[in-house]
Amino acid sequence: MGIVIVLAGFALFKGAAWARIVGVVLVGLSMIANFMWVPYAPFWALALIAIDVFAIIETGTDSYRLASTRARAEETAKAGCPPEARLDGPPQGSPGRQNSRPGPA
Repeated sequence: MGIVIVLAGFALFKGAAWARIVGVVLVGLSMIANFMWVPYAPFWALALIAIDVFAIIETGTDSYRLASTRARAEETAKAGCPPEARLDGPPQGSPGRQNSRPGPA
């Protein structure tokens, strides 16, 4: 089981969708096991359950994709690319942004 966890961890860094599913399932199993330890070591069991909740939330989000998109947008801005070539689109108030809004002109 430890090998599966390590492989899923490496795959998470590469952005594999299957690794996210495996990670959530394994952390869920860890959470169930920690519930069984509550009568014997309540502080440590509850602390590990809280860590498991955090791990499930973070594994289920696309925060790594958002961070990489922001980093690429900053790189293109530093390189002096025109606003149309940037990932975040034209700057606020430009004709391209005004024309894309629905409603009366």
